[in-house]
Formats: sequence, structure tokens, C-alpha cells
Amino acid sequence: IMEILLSSAKPEHLMLGKLFGLGSAGLLQMSVWIMSGIAVLLALRTTGDLPESVSISTSVPAIVIGGIYFVLGYFLFGTLMAALGAVTTSQREAQQVTFIVVLPGVVPMWFISQIIQTPEGLLARILSFIPFSAPSASLVRLGVDGMGPVDLVISLTLLLAGVAGAMWLTIRLFRTYLLMYGQRPGLRQIFSTLRHA
Repeated sequence: IMEILLSSAKPEHLMLGKLFGLGSAGLLQMSVWIMSGIAVLLALRTTGDLPESVSISTSVPAIVIGGIYFVLGYFLFGTLMAALGAVTTSQREAQQVTFIVVLPGVVPMWFISQIIQTPEGLLARILSFIPFSAPSASLVRLGVDGMGPVDLVISLTLLLAGVAGAMWLTIRLFRTYLLMYGQRPGLRQIFSTLRHA
């Protein structure tokens, strides 16, 4: 099937189409969850069952920024997962190496209490500037009003650069190794591909 698809479309178009399709589905799913949560909270507020200490923020800028972080974070991790899929020979092998991509994205959750307590602190700022941890760390900082506009612009710019770099890397690997059946390239061969592609 891949050979038939590749005869009518370029590998990078296939990869980007898959990313856009799955990203759109994920964004729709997240939108439904968020709107459902807001509806439940508003219903609880009108019936008086919601404690006064719980606040509902339906700020349009916060929702838009959250959506931007979701989309950029999805493209970063999605493209890197596609790169892993292109250079591994089986689904089991790919699952064994996904921690290389997933682990840096989970790091902010280890320090979530520190980020909440000192959102303008050095650790929180560093984690929101690293593309892998920026989506989750920045959303936590935004949630506690601890991220200024300058940090926001720097974070989004670095995340966008990370996405562009991940796409560049993945397109080259995807184009080269998509049809290699049962042959896993070594690190030296992968670096050579990235240098010469």
C-alpha cells in the first residue's frame, strides 16, 4: 500500500497530511472536553453547588494561547514520533524508544508544585523555554498568571523553531527510510542521511 501511495504522493506530503488529520481530530476532541467542562462548571455555578473558592476563567486570550500551545506541542511530538516510526522496523521496537521523545515532555509534571509556587522562578522559566517541556510548563504558568508577555513570546518562538527543526529532521528521515523493510539504520547512517539529504 505504501508503494502505491508513494507513486502518487511525496513522502513529506503523506507525513504532513497524517499530522494535520490526526491533529485536527485531537483539537476537536480537546475542544469538546473543554467546552463540556466549562458547561458543567457553569451549570454548577447557577445551581449554587460550586464552592466560591473555585473560579471559572473563560478568557478568550487564555483559550487561544492554550490552543496554540496544544497545536505546536502536538506537531513537535507528532513529527518526532513519525521520525522514530521511520527508522524503526516494528511497532514494538518503536514503542521501546518512544521514551526518548516522551520523557522530556513529562519533566514539568515532576516540578509542578514548584512551578505553581514560583511561576516566575528560574526553573519555571527554563522549562517554558525548552521546546519539549514548553507546552505543559507554559500552560501551568499561564494558569496561575505567572507568565509575562515577554516570556510568552520567547516560549512560543522557541517552540515554533523546535517544530520547524523536528519537521525538517522527520521529512528527511521519512523520505529516506519509509520503504526500508526489516532494515534498521544505525546512528551513523541516520546522521549521514541528515547531513546529505
